[in-house]
Amino acid sequence: MFIRRLKILNTVTDTIIRDVPFHLGANFVVDLEDSSKHNKVGKTTFLKLIDVALGAKERSHIYTDLETNSSVQKLDDFISDNKVAIELYVGDEIEKPNKSHILYVELFKSGKYEIDGKRYTQPEYRNELNSIFFHNDKTPTFRQLIGSFVRISLAGDNDTFLRNLTRASYSAYRGVYNYLFNISDPTID
Repeated sequence: MFIRRLKILNTVTDTIIRDVPFHLGANFVVDLEDSSKHNKVGKTTFLKLIDVALGAKERSHIYTDLETNSSVQKLDDFISDNKVAIELYVGDEIEKPNKSHILYVELFKSGKYEIDGKRYTQPEYRNELNSIFFHNDKTPTFRQLIGSFVRISLAGDNDTFLRNLTRASYSAYRGVYNYLFNISDPTID
């Protein structure tokens, strides 16, 4: 599956705040602002939005700095006041997909999760993502598998990307890699 488009929506006024199309190849998230300081413009928040659309547990991480445990109250208020939601368009092809889905998440507290207009609880949403992306209805879970495809640290090339699950047992890793490489049945592992 490819990410085809991300829309940020104001559901109070029914307007699009931002519409970001993706294309085949490298897609860069850059600051176009003409300043020497290229911080606090939303690049990390943009990546957090994708993570939330892909089933991250805590929507509040969008406006919370986990290192300092501080909240960006202005962003939290904006999300709540405007009932901000995101739509992530994914498909098996970028240009003309045969299979495509719209992942919809309301970012405010108690907001809903939908896939293709059907409402899900968060656990159901994550299970459905597992089915959509990996054609898998059992273990390993979507969030366990996705880390195997997304590089978390750019600090260097070493084997840490193989251990991408926090606090996971060897059997969980074994199940993930057995599933990914079709070594054996993960449900038996």
